[in-house]
Amino acid sequence: MRTQIDHLKNLILDEKKKISFIKKLSEKNVKILLNRIKKDIQNVHKYSLANTIFSILSDIDSLEKSFTLSLENNNFNFITADLKKILKIFDDLFKKYNITIINDINVVFDPSMHQAISVSDLHNTKPNYIITVMQKGYKLHERILRPAMVVVSK
Repeated sequence: MRTQIDHLKNLILDEKKKISFIKKLSEKNVKILLNRIKKDIQNVHKYSLANTIFSILSDIDSLEKSFTLSLENNNFNFITADLKKILKIFDDLFKKYNITIINDINVVFDPSMHQAISVSDLHNTKPNYIITVMQKGYKLHERILRPAMVVVSK
């Protein structure tokens, strides 16, 4: 009888240990899940503007091209100042929301930020460097919204 009681006590202790282990494991899994959810919420907040900004990039390209053309043609001086103001508003907006323009030349080609549309063989140019930016690229925080379309040296 005494051995059965001792045996049952041992079984109960074993079960308590199992329950304790399962409880700790569950708490750990809940913490991991909560951290993952927090990170997901932070990313949603951080990148919530991505689709909106991407949708207006072609409009910004058109405004920039119009500004450049208006500078070249003296008949459109009245439009140039307004276009400059509009582009300044976008520039301020980009700074406010941590949007970076990818527009550098004479830098090493980076396939994660650049899309090569042509390769050119220019003298006095290091190989695999950006020669010309055909279309600006944009980054929201560290995420690429649109890669820069570039000409790369051979």
